[in-house]
Amino acid sequence: MNEWEIGITKEIAICLFIGIYYDTGDFVYKSANKDTFLMVAKLFEKEAYLGKNILDIERNRSFRDIAFRGLAFSHIDSMFSGRVAIITLSQDDLKKGGFDKIEVSGSIIISDIMKIETVIIGIIMIEEEPNKIKISFRSSDPEKYDVSRIAEIFSGGGHKAASGALASKGLSEAKDIIIKTIIQTYPDIKEE
Repeated sequence: MNEWEIGITKEIAICLFIGIYYDTGDFVYKSANKDTFLMVAKLFEKEAYLGKNILDIERNRSFRDIAFRGLAFSHIDSMFSGRVAIITLSQDDLKKGGFDKIEVSGSIIISDIMKIETVIIGIIMIEEEPNKIKISFRSSDPEKYDVSRIAEIFSGGGHKAASGALASKGLSEAKDIIIKTIIQTYPDIKEE
């Protein structure tokens, strides 16, 4: 924006700050460095308390959102001594919980999975239709465990720390393929 000589207004500063906050995983990813904090400091010059905007977003959960999180976490599997966590949600699970496709967001849940202290690879699989599974992958150590390599098995992609795919398989078959791929790609995850 500086190169384009676009003035940063209060509203732009808020949007940029929120983007930086989420893209750096609340400032904990390796992408959060000295330059990140210098940029944020400049944004604070436009708006005295940018943190309030994060509070507004984080405290804006509906009962439905919390219920969906509860449903998702009731379907979590831990494997390889807790280093991999996979949530699988079938259409039946969603129907029983009273959720429709529009309400369901795996991206929110995947962030919660990655807050578990032992988890290196987090995965959420949501059956949108029969033989149509939406999959989100995350890695807390992307240099060692590049999840884009796992997403490739379903022609998915993204980057090392966060990737996605769409599998044209049944839920359990897709999960089995993912587990086998993790073992083949990162055999040391079983022994760490």
